[in-house]
Amino acid sequence: MKSLLSAAVVAASAVGFTAGAHAASYSTSYVADAAVAGAVGGTGDTSATLAVGDSLTVTFSAPTGQAFVTHGGYLFDWQQLADSGTAMTLDVTYAFLLDGADVLTGTATGAYSCCSDLRLPVFSSPDATWNQLVYTATIATGAAARPLDNIFNYFQSDASYTTLSSVPEPGRLSLLLAGLALVVTAARRRRL
Repeated sequence: MKSLLSAAVVAASAVGFTAGAHAASYSTSYVADAAVAGAVGGTGDTSATLAVGDSLTVTFSAPTGQAFVTHGGYLFDWQQLADSGTAMTLDVTYAFLLDGADVLTGTATGAYSCCSDLRLPVFSSPDATWNQLVYTATIATGAAARPLDNIFNYFQSDASYTTLSSVPEPGRLSLLLAGLALVVTAARRRRL
């Protein structure tokens, strides 16, 4: 029985790493330099080496005060790796946000990622306005540890920027006016 177990471990090692063999969490952040496509450098754990079981959280943002307006089509977003090793599979969670509120969220299990990238699964997106994409990719299978490169690539078909308004929402504005009315009323009562 012991030799059979040893043989199974050796066979699994020959095929590649298995999930749970290593478990570290890394994160990187990037800011877009154009609405439709670009390759940008970022901050965070941009030179980490990822192995099976590790996770990488990527935050991709529009420039301050702006948001992406996407009109369907495809989004290709990926964290570049420093080498072009063998393919991997990823378990991915993602959220498109507008000022911190969810616009679109999802998951993908066993997503295929080839060669030189950790890619958010390509999908056809609905029309949306968002200013931040956050996705976490956990490497489920792969042949070897892979170093990151400090480059994030993105392509969004039929996308543009919009400027976010600094005008408060009606609910916030009414609360502000109600608070101001209370302060004025309290000040008048003090004078009497």
